[in-house]
Amino acid sequence: MPGHTLSAITEFRRGLDLSNGIVTMTYTRKQTQYRREAYASHPDDVVIMRLVATGPDRLTGSVTVQGTRGETTAGYPATLTVGIDSMLGNGLKYAAVVTAHGTGGSIAVSGTDVTFTGCTEVVIIASGGTNYKLDPSVNFMDASLDPLAMATNRARAAAAVTGDALLATHTADYRSLYDTMTVNLGQSTATQRSYDTWTRLSVRESDGGTPDPELEASYLQFGRYLTITGSRTWLPMNLQGIWVETNSPDWFSDYHTDVNIQMNYWLADRAGLSPCFDAFVDYCLSQVSSWTKETQELFNDPRNRFRNTSGKIAGWAVAISTNIYGGGGWWWHPSGNAWLC
Repeated sequence: MPGHTLSAITEFRRGLDLSNGIVTMTYTRKQTQYRREAYASHPDDVVIMRLVATGPDRLTGSVTVQGTRGETTAGYPATLTVGIDSMLGNGLKYAAVVTAHGTGGSIAVSGTDVTFTGCTEVVIIASGGTNYKLDPSVNFMDASLDPLAMATNRARAAAAVTGDALLATHTADYRSLYDTMTVNLGQSTATQRSYDTWTRLSVRESDGGTPDPELEASYLQFGRYLTITGSRTWLPMNLQGIWVETNSPDWFSDYHTDVNIQMNYWLADRAGLSPCFDAFVDYCLSQVSSWTKETQELFNDPRNRFRNTSGKIAGWAVAISTNIYGGGGWWWHPSGNAWLC
């Protein structure tokens, strides 16, 4: 958005609404107030960013999709989308698209940008997907799936709905889980409430003996927010969750069975989020045949420092590092499966 630089705006504020699963950003430029709200809608399977201008000026700018592996971005004027469509070295197909719809202005595709001009409101919709399938019988990939078509169809379907309706669908779905539990640890002081978030966290850390009850309750609810937004259907949360920002994360952002993956899910049942546990169960069940075969073939290898000396296959062992294709690595963890159970 041309001209919307930090030096040109005032009253900048960012917030996370834990009760509704929405990130907000507000600021003022000249005589116009701007608001952005962003969320991932599970029912619509898209990421939404809604821009609203209140005042004399309008929203004018552009949005595009850029890959992180050298992909070529393409514009699709017929569907009012731009996107990427590619495949990894192991054959996994993936794609992502973005589109938008506006109020009081115009939306167009120009080259590899979706542009918006003179709008009072713009709803930007991003959708992505792969042809991954949680099924070892097809090597975890469904060759019949077209990720670009899936992403485009989802984005266009959401673009046909108003911003208010998209938000209402998201919040109703999110709150059906979030509202299953409330927590009240008491009231914080007026001074504690007056701090911005970073100061409040710093004070709580440096003064460990003084409780901040409302902050601590929010911390629990923040964990619930991460669980709701990170583990619904499809794959479970891994080491860095779905928020990893690099293609070269620590430990490959895998599923570590030496208690890391289990720690992600200690909260779910205890905090009223049992449906969020299902993705973890589905993942484990999909991997059983691969884990069993690998354990039978490799666990008794003399190079294995945890080698079973009884002469029998120790079928309950599992590799420390597991991935979504049945693979395992690092070393063996004899108690990993017990922790999974």
